[in-house]
Amino acid sequence: MGNGRKAGGVSFGLTAASYVATIGNNPGNSAYTDAVMQDSPLAFYMFDEASGTVMTDSSGNAHHGSYINTPTLGIYNIIANDGGNSAYFDGNNNGEKATVTYGAWMDTTSMTIMTTCIVQPAGLSMIASRYTDVGNDWSWFLYTNSNKFMLYYRSSGGTNYNIDSGVLVSGGVRYFVSAYVGASEAGIRVYDDTGLIASATGPGATLNPSSKNLILMDCDPPNPYPMIGYLDGLAYLGSALTTTRQDQLAGYAMGSTSKWVNRAAGVSPRNGTTDHTITFPAASAGSLLVAIISSPEANSMVTAGWTKRISCHYDTELAVYTRSANVGDSSFQVTLPSESNFPLHYIVYEFPTGSAWHSSTNNQNSAIFPDITGLPGTPVTVFAIMSMRRTSADTPGATLDWRFFWKTDFNQETVYNGVTNGIFTGVGYLSDLHNTTASTYYPEDEFIEFNTENSQRALFALTIP
Repeated sequence: MGNGRKAGGVSFGLTAASYVATIGNNPGNSAYTDAVMQDSPLAFYMFDEASGTVMTDSSGNAHHGSYINTPTLGIYNIIANDGGNSAYFDGNNNGEKATVTYGAWMDTTSMTIMTTCIVQPAGLSMIASRYTDVGNDWSWFLYTNSNKFMLYYRSSGGTNYNIDSGVLVSGGVRYFVSAYVGASEAGIRVYDDTGLIASATGPGATLNPSSKNLILMDCDPPNPYPMIGYLDGLAYLGSALTTTRQDQLAGYAMGSTSKWVNRAAGVSPRNGTTDHTITFPAASAGSLLVAIISSPEANSMVTAGWTKRISCHYDTELAVYTRSANVGDSSFQVTLPSESNFPLHYIVYEFPTGSAWHSSTNNQNSAIFPDITGLPGTPVTVFAIMSMRRTSADTPGATLDWRFFWKTDFNQETVYNGVTNGIFTGVGYLSDLHNTTASTYYPEDEFIEFNTENSQRALFALTIP
C-alpha cells in the first residue's frame, strides 16, 4: 500500500485502528463534525453540496467559498459514520479548485489545517494554501512534493520553514492529514486506516500575515500547482491544536475500519482426498460468517448450515458461503465433488450480529469486473474478489497487480503442481457506498486493475451495523 505505512501493514479482521468513531450517520452529525465544532474552527468545509458553486462553511462563521471550474460534487463521503458527501477535484483537467476570498479572520498567529482526503501521487501539488510565487506575501501551504505530504510556512520575521512527513502518497488510500503552526512548535501528522503513520515537527513561529485567499487543491497564480483527488471535512483553526487532540480528531474522521472481529486465511494443501477442513477462531452466536474459497475443482459443497451465495468458475472455482453462527462455531468442511487431490484457498470473516448478505454478482472467464446495481440508499460494504489459476507457462515468481484500491486484504499463490502452478485469490473492499451502483471503477482512483483473462471476478455487498 505504499511507503510510510506502519510495519506489517493493515491487520484487517483485527482491531487495527487505535480509535473508534461511534456517533451519527447523518450529515452534520458525525463524531468528527461534533468534535471539530468543539474546537471553534474559523471555517469548516464538509463538501456536502450535491451541485452549485457555493462551498458552505459549517462553522457558523459564514466564511463560505466558491467552487471554481466545476469540481465533481455529491461523491459519497470519506469521513467515517457520516452520511454527507465529498468533492472530487481534477486540477489537470480544467483548473478545478475551491477558493475562499481573503478576510482578516485568516491572519492568525497560529493555525491548524486538517482534512480527510484521497489524493493521487504527484510532484509539487497543493492541497490547501495561502500562497503565491510572487513576493513574500504568503503565509503557509499544505502540499505534496516528491510525492510526500509536507507543510511549508513563513514566519512574521520573514523566515521560511519546510516540514517533510516522509509519507509517500499511495493512490486510492484514504488519509487524514493535519498540519499546525504554533509559537513553540510546528508539525505535520499523517494517518491512514491503521492510525498515525508518520509525524514530523519544525520550529515554532508567529505566522506571516498575508492578503492571499485560502485556496483548496490549487493556489493563487501565476503557478497553480494543481492536485487531483477528493476532500472531505476540511477544518481551518486559528490555533495550534495539541498532538493528542489531533490524534482524537483523526480517530473520529477515520473511524474503525475493522468491521469484522476475526479472520482466517490460508491454504489447505493437496491431501489425497476430496475433503478440506477449514478452522478459524470460535465465532460469537448470531454473527455472520462469510467464507471465500477457490480451487481448481468446480461446484464445491460445504458443511450443512452454510448457504452458497456465489459460484463462478472456469479453470478455478470462486465460491462464497455464509452462515449465521452458533456458539463455538470454529470450523467447516468443503468437499470437492470428484477430484481427490486439489488444494483450496480459503478466507473466513466474522461480521457482528445484525450484519446481513445484501446482493452479489460475478463474471466468469473474464478480465472485467461486474457492477452491482440496486444497492440501498443506506451504506453497504462492497467486496471485490478475483481468482485465477496460474499455469506452468507463467514466469516463476510472477505476481498480479492490485493498484489504486483502498484496502487489499489477501493475495498469494497456492502451489498445487510444481513451483509455477497454483491459484491466485485476491480480496479487497470498496468501503461504505451510498450509491445505487457499486463498481470497482467508481470513483476512478479506487479501482482494481488486473492484466489477465480467464479469471473469476465477483462483487458482493453486506449491510453491517
